[in-house]
Amino acid sequence: MFGKQESIEKLDKPIERVAELYRQQLNNVWKYVTSAPLVLKNSRNTPIFHLLFASNNKSGLKIASQIIDKKQK
Repeated sequence: MFGKQESIEKLDKPIERVAELYRQQLNNVWKYVTSAPLVLKNSRNTPIFHLLFASNNKSGLKIASQIIDKKQK
């Protein structure tokens, strides 16, 4: 009656999927990218940021990774 009906499939963990896609794209530009983001959450424990580090400096990656690992715990 109203034409072709489209269905939309909801994917699991959409925010994490977008963050991973973004990390992969950073790898196309920068030599060193953190392997996992630091997820910053609000007072309701909802993610508001995914912090990634990207650089051509290997020492910077080491420092950023240590900070992210420390904050994730």
